[in-house]
Amino acid sequence: MILPSAKKAFIERELRSHDWIKELSSNELDAMLAALKPRPKFITKPYLHQKAAFLLDVKRWGFMNFLDLGTGKTKLMFDVIRYRFTKPRLEDERRPRALVLVPNRANVDEWLDQAKIHAPDLTVVGVTGTRTERLSIFANVDADVYVINYAGLYAVASTIERGTKRKRKRQIDEKVTASLARMFIMLIFDESTAIKNHRSLTFRVCKRIAKETDYQYAMTGTPHGRDPIDLWGQFYLIDDGEPLGKTIGMFRECFF
Repeated sequence: MILPSAKKAFIERELRSHDWIKELSSNELDAMLAALKPRPKFITKPYLHQKAAFLLDVKRWGFMNFLDLGTGKTKLMFDVIRYRFTKPRLEDERRPRALVLVPNRANVDEWLDQAKIHAPDLTVVGVTGTRTERLSIFANVDADVYVINYAGLYAVASTIERGTKRKRKRQIDEKVTASLARMFIMLIFDESTAIKNHRSLTFRVCKRIAKETDYQYAMTGTPHGRDPIDLWGQFYLIDDGEPLGKTIGMFRECFF
């Protein structure tokens, strides 16, 4: 049971507001972009809303981009990836790589096509095939961005536990998941509603990888359907529960 005083304190917290971005003109946004260090490089010119979203994304280690269909979310993420990768690194820092999770196998090809337009300077590889073939790509192909669908990640990062046929179930393959977690500095969820179920194995794998990455971003035009409980898991993987609570219980108590 959550104490009323704890609920009250949680609801009355002062959270950061991003409303200021709505008041800026295109020229003001350009000036803020020019002041960034390192200065961002855009292969294709961003629209006004993309400039605003880019600024918010790079000012924090993670952000939820609730942008409508057709507003250029993929282009935006390639711009953010490029910016994060141009940051000067120490010798002992990891090779900058990004893992992009997409809903379906067809979306992998869409990202590869968009990369040719918006990120020809980045090496982008699709991770498809059998479990063995996917693992081989992760292990043997050196790229900047790896794109895999959620079901593909589930297949790669899980294994069937030993036991009788009736009692066997899938569990996280700790060795593979830990290896993936060490491999990437950035994790991107395309159509993040795919990980809305906080009880699912896919969510747990994503949580494990997100804990090791420096940056986490999500994007979707439909953050939830009839049930707003869908929001909690998506936010938790990005900001560890800062706005909606570190537990699903707190979220339910305060917002339902």
